[in-house]
Amino acid sequence: MNPFLFHWQLSLSQPLAAEEQTVPAGFVNPVFDIHAAVHLGILLGGDLSMKHLVSEEGMRLKPLPLELFLTSPWQLHGNAVSRNGAKLLLFTFLPEAVMNCVPGGERQNVRRLLYTPPNWNCTPFLLPEMKAASRQLAAEHEMLKKNFPAAVAERKIWLKLVDFLCDAAAAQPESGQREAGGKFARIAPVFEALASRRQVPLSPARAAEICCLSESYFHHVFKACMGISFSLYELYFRLNGAAADLAAGAEIKEIASDWGFCDTSHFSGAFKRHFGIPPSQYRKQR
Repeated sequence: MNPFLFHWQLSLSQPLAAEEQTVPAGFVNPVFDIHAAVHLGILLGGDLSMKHLVSEEGMRLKPLPLELFLTSPWQLHGNAVSRNGAKLLLFTFLPEAVMNCVPGGERQNVRRLLYTPPNWNCTPFLLPEMKAASRQLAAEHEMLKKNFPAAVAERKIWLKLVDFLCDAAAAQPESGQREAGGKFARIAPVFEALASRRQVPLSPARAAEICCLSESYFHHVFKACMGISFSLYELYFRLNGAAADLAAGAEIKEIASDWGFCDTSHFSGAFKRHFGIPPSQYRKQR
């Protein structure tokens, strides 16, 4: 499993990847993912829990059992475990492509759903009717794959997914969502800056400047939205990017330099603290 999940090759012309994942019993994945695409996950069988970063000590929180979940763009997520094994249907898609397909009268609610900060957008997915709708979506996905050519099935699945998200958006409580979405929009430019890698590492002062906010207010808004400080998030972002380069076969010295670490010793120490193993061992396991 690549921790820096950009391997879907998504684009506005091909905005969706849908895949069934089978997780073995005793599965433990300590890695957090970070990416602009959004996940909608539907548990088809077994058990799956995931730790969500909601505080500086988030990785030590008890994993949350999952049946149905939606991530936000650039949300730290993952750190999954399964005691008995699991089967998961995972839709990964570009949120801006969904917005291009949503009717005008529903766009505001759908935008709030997709661009609301982590831990604010889960309410609709706790409702029994949305869990039932997710099971129906999974059944339709299977039926369409079996009965239509791949290109036709993909288009029909996409439309079904958009309908599901519109229903979820209509079910979300408006209270608090408008303010949360507004805060997320204030810090959105920093994620584009991180992804561009024009400045590595990216300092909190420069991040605040990019967002046209004072540094103190930027810190406040970022932590309120993402659950952790910007400095810690930025470090995780670089470490996950470095892990992807390791899996691709790049040299450790080159990776350390490319991702803004002082030297290989600094990089190796930070990497081991995050992933639990040194870079050389991580590469062998990938």
